[in-house]
Order: sequence, then structure tokens, then C-alpha cells
Amino acid sequence: MSERLERFSYDDGIVRMFVWATLLWGVVGMLVGVVAALQLANPAFNFATSWLSFGRLRPLHTNAVIFAFTGNAIFAGVYYSLQRLLNEKVDVLYPMSDNTLNSSFDAIGRAAEESGLPLFGSFLRAVEFGACAALGYDFYEMGLRTGRLVVRVKNGESPGRMPIQSMDEVLLYVNSAAASRQGVVFPKDVLGRAARIASFTPAAAGAPGPVLD
Repeated sequence: MSERLERFSYDDGIVRMFVWATLLWGVVGMLVGVVAALQLANPAFNFATSWLSFGRLRPLHTNAVIFAFTGNAIFAGVYYSLQRLLNEKVDVLYPMSDNTLNSSFDAIGRAAEESGLPLFGSFLRAVEFGACAALGYDFYEMGLRTGRLVVRVKNGESPGRMPIQSMDEVLLYVNSAAASRQGVVFPKDVLGRAARIASFTPAAAGAPGPVLD
């Protein structure tokens, strides 16, 4: 009895580009950081040039390291690991909510669409980027609660006397179009508990990623 041999290859070209960008911005960001650190010890290291002053180098340093260096590293990791994960015997995808992961959720959504795997999200806006359903807190409501606390502090109330507050309601959002494409059928009682049911199409390639909640 012969076994059929499946041949496949990974598209690591985009991974290599992100890795090179990570290395480039890592060198740039850290070199700028070294110069900024030297200026703290000796201001003469601004070389009498206003464009090289600490006040201008420090934002460049933090943005280059946080966004350019770290951001490219995140995308390299997502594109590298996601291809290999989907090649295994995976029944469903459920990425845990994290700011860095959420920022690239549209890439995960496109991969789920291509592979036909059910994708669930752990932040509500995940349904806009390919998830068939998502559970999470309403961050808009969280912002309102925070604003009310700020007003109370501004009016003179002591923060130490305020009780600690937390979000106690987990909402369910459903993307009916994604569920249909991914072969997911939700029971009526589940749909009845959904706070929102909508139909979102996959984000086009090159479209901006999700805005973090």
C-alpha cells in the first residue's frame, strides 16, 4: 500500500525581508541610543549641532527601537511561525490577546481564510479582521469608567479611598460571513447571547492593520 507524498514549501522570502529590516533598525536604534546615553554623561557629544541634541535623538531612539525594530521582529515571527503552525494538524486557531499580536491580527485572519481553519479572537475587534467570533471586554466602556474616575479625582476625591474597579462583563461578537467561510455553525442559543452579529469581509492585502483597543 503506497502512501502519497505531499510536497510543500514555505514562503520565507517575506520573513527574510522582515529579519533584515529588524537588524537594520536594531543597529540604527541602538547606535542612536548609545550616543544619547553618552550625552547624558557629557553634553559635548551633541557635537555642537542642534539636530543631534538629546531632545531630538531620544524620540528617534525610542521610536526606532519600539516600532521599527520590535515591530519588524514581530511580523517576522508571525509569518514564520504561522506557516508552520498551519501545516500541522490544527483544528482551530485561538490567539490570546496581546497588543503586539493584535496589531498583526489581519495577517492571521488572511492565513485562516486561505487554510479554511476556524479562527476565534480574544478581543472584540478581531471579528473585523477574520475571526468568526470573539470574546472580550468592551474597551469603550472601560474608557468611560476610567474617565469617570478621573473626574472624581479632579474634583478632589482621594484615589486611595476609591474602590478598585474591574470589567465584569465579557461580550460575544460574531462574524457570520467568516463563520460561513470557515465552516462554523453556531447554535441559536449562542447567537442569542451575542452582543453583536455582523458580516465582515477579509481585509485586502496591504490594508492597514487593526487599531489597538
